[in-house]
Amino acid sequence: MTLWDGFTTNQNARVMVLAATNRPSELDEAILRRLPRKFEVGLPDHRGRVEILKAIFKGEKVDSSIDIDHIAGLCDGYSGSDLLELCKQAAYSPIRDLLNAEKSGLDLSEPRRLSQTDLEKVIAEKRKTKDAASEKFSSMYI
Repeated sequence: MTLWDGFTTNQNARVMVLAATNRPSELDEAILRRLPRKFEVGLPDHRGRVEILKAIFKGEKVDSSIDIDHIAGLCDGYSGSDLLELCKQAAYSPIRDLLNAEKSGLDLSEPRRLSQTDLEKVIAEKRKTKDAASEKFSSMYI
């Protein structure tokens, strides 16, 4: 922050500082004072989630039978970073399978492709965790 206060350029230079967060309530007031404009970007709609998932899967080893439209439908209320985290968590399944196969003496050269089931399991687990947390929270105040 002290470096930012002394930030100068020549008169012909144009510098724009952009910042993004998915936790605006945790921003320091000093930062907010230095950023004069705020724009809220809402959560992506279904079509937006499809496009985000396509971008995440681009260049990755995923099963061609994954129904991206269906996965996007299951992820209503997810942000782009939530979708990325979902995919990261799901990507552990093929790696776990590879490690388990190696423990069993099988010699696989690489992990299998990410599948629809891997993604659906993570979504279901996240939903269970979220429901359990909200149930515990609500019982604390009843």
